[in-house]
Amino acid sequence: MNSAMTHNSEPGYFDTERQEIRPLVPENALTVLEVGCGAGRFLGSLRTPARRLVGIEPFEAAAVRARQQLDEVLCMPVELALPKLNERRFDCIVVNDVLEHLLDPWTILKRLRALLTPSGCVVASMPNSRHWSLIRGLWVDGDWTYQDAGLLDRTHLRFFTPASMKALFETSGLHIEHIQGIKVDVPPLKFRMLSLLFCQRFNELQYKQYAIRASAS
Repeated sequence: MNSAMTHNSEPGYFDTERQEIRPLVPENALTVLEVGCGAGRFLGSLRTPARRLVGIEPFEAAAVRARQQLDEVLCMPVELALPKLNERRFDCIVVNDVLEHLLDPWTILKRLRALLTPSGCVVASMPNSRHWSLIRGLWVDGDWTYQDAGLLDRTHLRFFTPASMKALFETSGLHIEHIQGIKVDVPPLKFRMLSLLFCQRFNELQYKQYAIRASAS
C-alpha cells in the first residue's frame, strides 16, 4: 500500500470547505470525485441537483459523516479505491492536500487522469515547500522539525515547489491550465528585499499553498 496518511486529530482537520478552491471546479462538471474528501464539507458545497458527488476517504469516522452529504463514499486508501472506479469517468477530480501524503503521487495522478472524461480536469491544492518559513528554518536556523499540521505536517512524504508541482502534473499527462499561490503569509523584510533585488523572482516565498487546475487534453 503506497498511501501513508495517518490520523490527525486536530479539530477541523476533516471539515475544511476550501472556499478558495471552489472557483476552479468547472460549473458544467456533472460528475465530481474527491480523493481524501474528509467529512465531505468541500465536495458537499458543490452540490447541485444535476451533480453526482463521489468521495474517497480512508478514515471511517470521516467517511461516515461524508456519506450524509455525498452520493457515494469509498472508505479505503486511494490505491485500493481506484481499481473499483476503473469503469467510471469523472468531469472533475479533486485532490486537495493529498498528493504530498502519498509515496508515489506520480503514479496515482496518472491513474486519476485515466478516470477523466475527454474534457475533464484535476483540481488540486498543494503545500509550497518554497515558503519563506521553511527556507529560514533550514538555512538560517538549521531546523526541519515536523509538526502535527501545516507545511511540515509529519504525514507529508513528498515536498513540492511550484516548479516541481508543474512537473508532477505534466509528467502525469496533464496540461496545467491554472496555477496560483494561495494563503498569503507576508515574509519578513529581508525576504521582501531579496525578492525586489531579483525582480520579484522570489514572490513564491509568500504563499503557503498553490491551487492548480490541469486538464486531460
